Amino acid sequence: MFFLFYKIIISIYEINTNIIKTGGQFILNSNNELDFQVSDLKSKITSLFDKFKTLQTSMNLIMDIVSSNPEYNITKNKLELLVNLSQSLNSSNNINDFFEIKALAYDVEKMIFDLEHIIEVSEPEVPEIIVPEIRTALLEDTKTTLVGSLKDIVDPEIRLNSVEYKLYKETASGDNEILHISLPESMFRIDFNFREHGTFYFIATYYYDGANEVIQSNTIKSNNITVQLVDKEIPTVCCAALTAFENTPKGLLTKITDKDSAITEVIYTLKNTNNTSIETIINNNPFDHVQFTKVNEGNYFFNCNCKYNIGSRTGEILLNSNIISIKGNTTEPEPGPNPDPTPDPNPTPSKKWPRGIFAPFVDAARDDVNSKFALADKSKITGVQFYNLGFITADSNKNPAWAGNINLPGNKGTNAGLMQDIERLRSMGGDVCISFGGLNGPYLNEVITDIQDLKNKYKSIINNWNLNRVDFDMEHNRTSGSETCEENKRNHSAIKLLQDELKSEGRYVGFWFTLPVMPYGLNQNELLLLDDAIKKGVEIEGVNIMAMCYGGAYAGNMAEQSISAMTNLHSQLKNLYNNHGVIKTDDELWSMIGICPEIGINDTGAFNTFFLEDVSPVINFCKTKNVGMITFWSANRDKANNGSEVNGPDSTGLAQEELAFTKAFQIYNSTNADVAPLVFSTDSGIYNGTPVWHESMSYPNSNTRVYYNGKYYTNGWYVSAWDQPPSSNEAWKEATL
Repeated sequence: MFFLFYKIIISIYEINTNIIKTGGQFILNSNNELDFQVSDLKSKITSLFDKFKTLQTSMNLIMDIVSSNPEYNITKNKLELLVNLSQSLNSSNNINDFFEIKALAYDVEKMIFDLEHIIEVSEPEVPEIIVPEIRTALLEDTKTTLVGSLKDIVDPEIRLNSVEYKLYKETASGDNEILHISLPESMFRIDFNFREHGTFYFIATYYYDGANEVIQSNTIKSNNITVQLVDKEIPTVCCAALTAFENTPKGLLTKITDKDSAITEVIYTLKNTNNTSIETIINNNPFDHVQFTKVNEGNYFFNCNCKYNIGSRTGEILLNSNIISIKGNTTEPEPGPNPDPTPDPNPTPSKKWPRGIFAPFVDAARDDVNSKFALADKSKITGVQFYNLGFITADSNKNPAWAGNINLPGNKGTNAGLMQDIERLRSMGGDVCISFGGLNGPYLNEVITDIQDLKNKYKSIINNWNLNRVDFDMEHNRTSGSETCEENKRNHSAIKLLQDELKSEGRYVGFWFTLPVMPYGLNQNELLLLDDAIKKGVEIEGVNIMAMCYGGAYAGNMAEQSISAMTNLHSQLKNLYNNHGVIKTDDELWSMIGICPEIGINDTGAFNTFFLEDVSPVINFCKTKNVGMITFWSANRDKANNGSEVNGPDSTGLAQEELAFTKAFQIYNSTNADVAPLVFSTDSGIYNGTPVWHESMSYPNSNTRVYYNGKYYTNGWYVSAWDQPPSSNEAWKEATL
């Protein structure tokens, strides 16, 4: 400012202008230089005012000192005074007034400077972003595919945004990129769906959310995996059997060894003894029954060509079946228990299942001649009274079918044996629930748009199988917006119609929903599904949650996570019903809860494994709450696969005794006074401890003892369903008691 004032004085001198003081007033010369000084001071005051406004904003944002800091208030007051004085300032003012205002301006300028210094000192430090870190990358060979996973993840602020995987193969000329996949943050495990001979590794690049943008954090390289492919084991087929029901020949291959599923195609050609080809059928499953068209009287056999591929080469297995005689006037087989009863138009009133039961799931869609799960026989070993059977979906004609392709009763087929087995179980005091849906579709409510028709399809299953409970396993339906999807809305409307109809008939059938869950409870889609069902007036007997397949982010104690899921479901159900004005007690809600772990190694991998030692904590918790149902997936899997760490439809992947999980969970039934034990003496399918032979049953194991027409028999090889009775079939030989 001193320099500026000096320049002004020099300028005044150069233009030969004098400030003349007369009577204490400014007198302007012709160049109006005093006007310039007044204008300059006013500009300075305006600048100070603007600066203070900016300062005021900063102070409000950074700290609460605007109203409490005395320096701020003094500065504000002086600035207001300065602005008021400047409004009347002009060249005609007393020169003393001019210099007083100018001195006040310098004072205010210094005070503003001091306040700026306070802000700089008081401004809090902006916390530094903690950059996520992934410390371990693991590549594994599952023998069917390469799987990558990221572990030892440090991300306290949950900033990980996405992960980019690149799979490389080492070659003599350099490393080649095989796959390039980007996944969201939750996907710290990836199935590359790739496996071939060679050495592989992957590089993962992960990204995180910065202050205002997604930032590439780092890359991490996995270990190397060397894959050595070997040829599959050459399959063997020992026998080709031809039987007939009336004049319809049926073919079956028996004693098949094909561990690696190397057989790719089977060609069956039915011939007469003149070697004339009658019919050719091509199938890709050697375990299937083959039914030829009806034939005339005569002698017939079939030859078979099983084509296989073991990797390095292909081959064929050629077989001829036995010869059978078809008579012109066939007699009806000796009548036995009808496996396909006509639905009773006035069925017996249903019986409600007791609370607090154990009822494992059985994959009944696999209830064929080679993977049959004999309910009644297994119950004799374990004492299990109840089973959940899955899954019924829609076939190509929009009709209910096991897994969409296996005939239900009403059509002769493999499941006639299942119905007979259920009746045996019921004769001992047990029962089954049938589940619609499952992991794969299509669901009936997806393909049937008419609500009345959908209701009728459900009722036909209830009537044909005489059911007291049904379940809807909803795993792949979608939801959208604020309401559940149209398929589910349609399903709930059909269920409501069905419940009203059953009620008018004086029948009670319990309706359950089986839904995916996480340890924190149901996700939004499942909550929307239940909300719509409640809104439609569906009476939900229970909600069974699939406490399984959580993924790598939830690796750990599966028992604790199951308990957490049940606890959170209880709160969610309470809120759902409260939102609809329905008040349910805590005990009522616990009675509606079912828990369904996947025993052994889950489908997501070994980091989600439900061990035998996890059974007791789950049972103990369920006892304290009197939880409505415990189940698991599945009884078919309750056995070891030669002790290998491989799970599947027929193994837990653990080293265990067969039915170990079933026996452990059965304690929940055996300690429940409301659950009556099975009564084996009324088993109509047993005579003196020996199963009674029936045309609907298959006998895959040789030396199986059966009772028929007052005699005992054992089979010499695989005998198929619908075969001839033991007395007239060379596969059987009479045995002594």
